Parts: sequence; C-alpha cells; structure tokens
Amino acid sequence: MTPLTKTITLSQRLSYDVFARIAHDEGRSVRQSPIGSRNTYQIDMGIDTRPLGSHWLHQCGYMYIQEAAASVPVQLLLDHLTKYKKSDTPLLVLDMAASPGGKTSQLAQGLKSS
Repeated sequence: MTPLTKTITLSQRLSYDVFARIAHDEGRSVRQSPIGSRNTYQIDMGIDTRPLGSHWLHQCGYMYIQEAAASVPVQLLLDHLTKYKKSDTPLLVLDMAASPGGKTSQLAQGLKSS
C-alpha cells in the first residue's frame, strides 16, 4: 500500500530550492500542490519512514504540515485583498478557526504589514 502524500507549507525563511534539495537528499520527491497557497507543496515520504512532524525543518518552524485544502481559504482571502484593496488602511483580521494556527501563520506571511 502506498502512503498518502503529505502536504506542507514552507515558511518564508526557507526557499523552495533549499527545501527541494534537502528533500531530494533524503530520497523524497516534492511538487507544487495543485490547490492551496503559493508556498504549499506535496512531499512523498520516499524511503524515509520517520514521521514528518519529527523532521528538523518542522521542529524549527521552516515547514508546517497541513492538508492542502486547509490553505485554500487563506489564498482566496489574499487574492481578494490583492485585487480589491485600494488604500493603505490597516487590515484587522480575526481568525476564528480552530487551533493550531496554520491558516493564521499563512495569512501573516501573506500580508505585507504583518
């Protein structure tokens, strides 16, 4: 049985090129997620059987494990703000979603004034 593909979101502190090189060196393959935010990727576990949550990139906050569908609301909101926000009026965003804060982190990264 083939394990499910994991979806991760990269922090802005880690470039895709560096992440892809690390993943490749560990025998994993990475590709852009067909849904979700621009920095959401799918990663195949490859030969490494350790839980992705124990990976040092996750432990240090460089990547966040999240289902691709969970990043869609953030991308829609960011796209809407980019298209329709005309002034420099500060934004106030209230995140009323459940923990642990993946969407909030993505939103903070996507907003220039966060």
